[in-house]
Amino acid sequence: MKPRLTTLALGLIIVSTLGLTPSTAQETYWIANRRTNDIQEVDSGGVTLRSIPLSSNLRSAHRAPDGKVWVIRFIQSSFDIVDPATGVIATFSHPGGSAYQVTFDRAGHAWMTAGSTVAEYDANGGFINSYTVPANALGITVDSVGNKWVAHRTAPASVSRIDATTGAVTVHAFGSSTAMLPVSLIADYRGFASGQPSHIWVIGDSSGDVGEFDEQGNFVALHSTPLSSLSGITFDLNGQVWVSNRSGVLLALDTTGAVVQQFALGVVDSLGLSTDFMGRIWSTDRVTFNCTTPPCPPCEVKRIDPTTGVVEVPALVGYGTQTALSTSFAYATVVDPLGDLDGDGNVNIFEIMNGTMPQDPQSNALHIGTTGSSQVGGLVRIDTVSLTPTTSSVLFSSGAAAPSSIGGIGGTFQMALPILFATPVTANSSSLALPLPLDPGLAGVELFVQGLVLTGQPGFSFANRNSIRIW
Repeated sequence: MKPRLTTLALGLIIVSTLGLTPSTAQETYWIANRRTNDIQEVDSGGVTLRSIPLSSNLRSAHRAPDGKVWVIRFIQSSFDIVDPATGVIATFSHPGGSAYQVTFDRAGHAWMTAGSTVAEYDANGGFINSYTVPANALGITVDSVGNKWVAHRTAPASVSRIDATTGAVTVHAFGSSTAMLPVSLIADYRGFASGQPSHIWVIGDSSGDVGEFDEQGNFVALHSTPLSSLSGITFDLNGQVWVSNRSGVLLALDTTGAVVQQFALGVVDSLGLSTDFMGRIWSTDRVTFNCTTPPCPPCEVKRIDPTTGVVEVPALVGYGTQTALSTSFAYATVVDPLGDLDGDGNVNIFEIMNGTMPQDPQSNALHIGTTGSSQVGGLVRIDTVSLTPTTSSVLFSSGAAAPSSIGGIGGTFQMALPILFATPVTANSSSLALPLPLDPGLAGVELFVQGLVLTGQPGFSFANRNSIRIW
């Protein structure tokens, strides 16, 4: 006989639960707010789940492979490592002075820029080594073979490369004239099976050009865009590089540098781009820099459909937000595609390709995602993916709750009672359409969804929670 679950039965189970357990891995990302001095956890449905206050103005937040969040303070030599699971915050210093950005290698080591120094730390913040690079070291990235690349805000434009094996530093000039002062750079994704090492793409101040280097540091090309300056850069699984300017014009460039997509997002001040595990683009919009007379509108990170350019949902964050949402997409696709961030036996790159989550060990049994526009009058889809045959249900609630363990059910229950309704899911992959009424009164409503595996592997168990934020 197949197990059945009713709202009443679920309620009785929850009421009898005695304790809470630490939060299980979810599809969530982190961002820092310069003026509100906090970092915030944002889920992929656009709901800001929690805020962790810190003691000074912040530049950026970066999720490490072990789940801790490294926080760069604004124009300070000190930085923080926050453990969201325990609430412990530890503070460290950079030998080069004012820290700017950090990235992580396959071993989980952190590499942080400051001045003319790149410092290497272990996963707990222990200092390992420092590397002298040219002045004004800002953006840093790791390519597919482990080299570290640094952008230098100097003229003429150049980048430096720290060899993955020897640690030797080499400097690579742009082979074409440009007014660019390099600030940000990425190592792209060239297809898991292709065997092609990453190329490095560079943007900066004072120019709409995009510079491209190969894995050896050879200058490939300078790609012109119709924009006069660029402020954000990311990439996707299709090999496209995405850039944007502060006015929110978003461009996708193919591997030849040709512009193949162009969208106008309608933002106030766009200052960063990132890609989530479902391939969507997130744009940081610094709506309010400094709020002195509340209430003031918060800053936003906007989730964008990369095929249409539609802003699906703006997640509300703090004030003065000025860097990209940290998603670990680059780590899972380029830095360590054959690693296993969640320890579930499935490697990072295949989880992303299959639509499950490399940070959620339960997602192979069932993953719940939300796609589409959650604006009033829009159409939201509840998407479920399972890698094994299962019979499942999706639970809906108007609130979230701390994770609770329930006897006889695996995973944790993370919804507030009462459960509004549940709907069965029988296919390994399915999509449930949820049209939203054209009612402005619904703006600001948050709904939560959580999966429940009824039969199949791993048996009767809760899956991840996600959300729908109506705006």
